Amino acid sequence: MKIALIHHQYVKKGGMESYLVDLVQGFSAAGDKVDLITSKIDPDTPGLEHCTVYRNDVSIIPKPLRLYFFSRWLGDFTINRGYDLTLSVTRTAAQDMVVCGGTHRGFLRAMKAQPGFRDRLEIRLEQEAYQSSTRIMAHSRLMKNEIVELYGIDPARIFVLHPPLDHHRFVPPDKNQQAAMRAKYNIDSDRTTLLFPSTGHTRKGLDLLLSAMDLLPQHEYELLIAGAPLKTAREKSNIKYLGFVEHMEELYGAVDFTILPSHYEPYGLVAVESVQCGTPVIISNTFGALEILTDRECLVAESLTPEGIANVVKRAVRHSFKIEPGFIERHQLTREHHIRLIREQIPHPRA
Repeated sequence: MKIALIHHQYVKKGGMESYLVDLVQGFSAAGDKVDLITSKIDPDTPGLEHCTVYRNDVSIIPKPLRLYFFSRWLGDFTINRGYDLTLSVTRTAAQDMVVCGGTHRGFLRAMKAQPGFRDRLEIRLEQEAYQSSTRIMAHSRLMKNEIVELYGIDPARIFVLHPPLDHHRFVPPDKNQQAAMRAKYNIDSDRTTLLFPSTGHTRKGLDLLLSAMDLLPQHEYELLIAGAPLKTAREKSNIKYLGFVEHMEELYGAVDFTILPSHYEPYGLVAVESVQCGTPVIISNTFGALEILTDRECLVAESLTPEGIANVVKRAVRHSFKIEPGFIERHQLTREHHIRLIREQIPHPRA
């Protein structure tokens, strides 16, 4: 089949960008011809050798309007090119299928924020994307419910499909591998080590977590922060900022817990990655991934306060977790399975 994948950027960044790499590599591995339609490219992003790139550089346009102009250009570009499927992972309006990894109205509601000009523009583009697409893929039931409630879309047009994981990359380490990784990242064996992986610290609840760390004995707990830069340095010996970490699977396998007290988490792929590496997670009740997680793999902070987070951390140390092997396979989260299920949803496959 001939597949067009659409996103305004192909870079190594957040969850949706990583998901796009999975789509490029997954469709290519299935024998499809893949065209990548984008505006911005990081040449070091994996998968470029598996696709043909068509780029519309909108960088000269003021930033809030770039996606608007990119979306308008797409309609003229894709028409009559004979694609079996045009699939967008961003807010565009010229595709058969659009992926929802989070809604902007849902985000604003969760963050208790009033919409500004840019927010209203993003909501308008999002509404157009949902209205114009024949099929909508929601990455969780939580997102399907938001699309129906906040955007008035017929639920019959929406299907839920959790994003895939690379089961070759995310694997539980053996004891020797774990010891080596703990040494590599200078993890204190005398403390319970928490990992906070994030590219959006405000939404992920870092301020709450740092306040919670103040309530925990410093000699018993340490926090590793991986991802986006911190706005202000944190001068405490048990809080370490690691910066961007290329091989997150090493960190997941080395720490005691992954923790994310997020205000808004449409799915929460990092929680699933951590569990697949054998490390339990401490998360908020906003996670869409709670649909496939149990108390054998995670504990939920019902109260998003420093006290509530500190209490669930202490409870996690005493809790009996039991992560069984084969989490990805049990929940049908392999890349191959994901691509097969997308194929089943293609609105009008061509002969």
